[in-house]
Amino acid sequence: MLQKFSNMSILSEHYILLSIISLLSFGIWINLSPVYGYPKLFVYWRWITLTVLVNGFILYNVDGCDQVQLFNNFFQTEWKDYQAGMLLWSLALILMCFNFNYSFEFFILFLISFWSSLMIINTVDFIMFYFLLELQSMSFYILAAWRKNKRISIEGGLKYFFLSSFASIIILFGFSFLYSFCGLTNINDIALVQWNSPSDQWLSLIMVSVGFLFKLYCAPFHYWVADIYEGTTTVVVSAFTILSLLTFYHFLSKLLFSVYFPFMEYWQMLLSYIIPLTLLVGTLGAFYQMKIKRVLAYSSISNIGYFLMSLFYMDVSFINNTYGYIFFYTLSSLLLLLASSILVPMESNRLFHENVENWGSWLGLHRINWWLTLVLVILVFSLSGIPPFGVFFGKWYLLSNLFLWKNYWWMFLSITMTLFTFYYYVRIVKVVSYGKLTSSSLILKQINSVAIFTLLSLLGVLIWISILFYM
Repeated sequence: MLQKFSNMSILSEHYILLSIISLLSFGIWINLSPVYGYPKLFVYWRWITLTVLVNGFILYNVDGCDQVQLFNNFFQTEWKDYQAGMLLWSLALILMCFNFNYSFEFFILFLISFWSSLMIINTVDFIMFYFLLELQSMSFYILAAWRKNKRISIEGGLKYFFLSSFASIIILFGFSFLYSFCGLTNINDIALVQWNSPSDQWLSLIMVSVGFLFKLYCAPFHYWVADIYEGTTTVVVSAFTILSLLTFYHFLSKLLFSVYFPFMEYWQMLLSYIIPLTLLVGTLGAFYQMKIKRVLAYSSISNIGYFLMSLFYMDVSFINNTYGYIFFYTLSSLLLLLASSILVPMESNRLFHENVENWGSWLGLHRINWWLTLVLVILVFSLSGIPPFGVFFGKWYLLSNLFLWKNYWWMFLSITMTLFTFYYYVRIVKVVSYGKLTSSSLILKQINSVAIFTLLSLLGVLIWISILFYM
């Protein structure tokens, strides 16, 4: 067992939880009060949430990152957990830069899902993990169907509810087999158990792996992802990208390197089929997508194939690079979604608002706003893996490791899929940079200068961190 320290009390997590309870109580009291006329609470809630996150981020840095176990060994924080938490905090703060005006329930649900993700990163008990997973999932179910007046949003929410619940049940079933074999729930304690019959663990490994691969959108468990991305709002898509990808990858790495380490040959054999299939499906599936959310959904699928390569080889430096890769890819996706959310059609017709999500309707954008066009081109190049952006360096480090491990097949596949990815992103560049205005082109409203300044500032931060991180 790890030595306990008393200089860490997860102040930031306690602060977020108390803020959720306080804001929820205040919102319900005001919203249901006849004295105030049952008001709808929209104003300033984004700024309140941003203030809570900034204060929590400060506490997270002040609190330290020593190796410690808390709450009867349910939670453990190490340096790797601290790094993952820092990435999660940073991306959540950037998400609040989006210009949106939702009711207070939206922000409460976001804070609940964010708090659950933070605790999932630090937990080392699979029962506690399942409770936190369900708490996060319940928030996601509601957020996925947030646009309740649209059929596609309700459909996406129902798909997410049924399929994600099914994946959670599979994970719980795998944990139950694990508990029946050893009678333990702490993954560090299970790692010390000597298994006399490896075949007994095979069923548990298969169920847990399938459940996590489902949560990570790996092929062939990916069919539901694009519909959910398309049906929900831009902010919710960004929240899904931030909270689900990083937390599930982090906890899966804990399980594979501790509980299932003696059975490495089994899950390596499983990943050897899943990784190439995920790369192929994610890359080729994006060719036929015309909506930017669906393009990013399949882009996430293909990049998850790259992320899983680090788990296959169990190389510490490889995994550390993957966290940086996840951060830069997620940040680029957030900024692209932020840039696309700035595009607001002049017409108030619902059809025009839906068409603006179609990147094919961005013809002639360079004649309307060349600053925004330049930003879109840079972000598209960043996602496709063009230097000097972090995604490029992440893929370059990946290829270098594959070369050292003499896995030339995956190296060739990665280069080929990267070229294909560059091709379908270049189509977007062609439309926004060289397309001509037609009678069917969207007429956009004047873009807010504050939104442009925020986007340009975050883009500068992306480029600066990319160069600094890999120097």
